[in-house]
Amino acid sequence: NVATPGDAKTAPENETGTTAGGKEKTVIRQGGGKVWEDPSLLEWNPLHPRLFVGNLAGEVTDESLLKAFSKYPSVSKARVIRDKRTTKSKSYGFVSFAETDDFFRAAKEMEGKYIGSHPVRIKRATAEVTATSKRDDK
Repeated sequence: NVATPGDAKTAPENETGTTAGGKEKTVIRQGGGKVWEDPSLLEWNPLHPRLFVGNLAGEVTDESLLKAFSKYPSVSKARVIRDKRTTKSKSYGFVSFAETDDFFRAAKEMEGKYIGSHPVRIKRATAEVTATSKRDDK
């Protein structure tokens, strides 16, 4: 995972996701009364708007989701969310775009389109991706 010049990073870091002080970076998430860390969110550029893609068919992969949105030139990343234990699709995913024009066009044009065997539901992803340093309270 190599940072490009357009990546928005506030703290100096290397490719392993650590700050200049050597602390690992992560993203703190909370919901349903629980708080957890999700360092995989650091792979997403925080300046790129993301779409939530729901009602995905089980056979849809990251690659096929990206291909479904490939007619939008600035599509930058696609990920199908999977159960950690079984690796089965949770029937939703996210797609990000470098340009807001493509983001809005895709949101309007892809609603109800078939990706795999299901018509998908499109919404704006609402979670903010804010990197923080891991705490050393072990």
